[in-house]
Amino acid sequence: MSEEKTKLTLLVRKSTVKRGKEYAARHRTTLSRMFEDDVERVTRAEKPDCVRELRGTLVLRDRAGDPRFEYLKKKYA
Repeated sequence: MSEEKTKLTLLVRKSTVKRGKEYAARHRTTLSRMFEDDVERVTRAEKPDCVRELRGTLVLRDRAGDPRFEYLKKKYA
């Protein structure tokens, strides 16, 4: 089930619109789809405030000698 769409008016330089339409045509998409995808991408990349607040507060245990850690370290190093 797709979400309801709504109209949005933007003021953009003509040259930008022209290049965007050409790009969209080459990639078989639309400016609307490109805009929507970019807005989705950048807004999903934002971290919630709680993540920002907790950043750097976790203390890692010393894993030296842990056979699982040593195996993974060797496997992915």
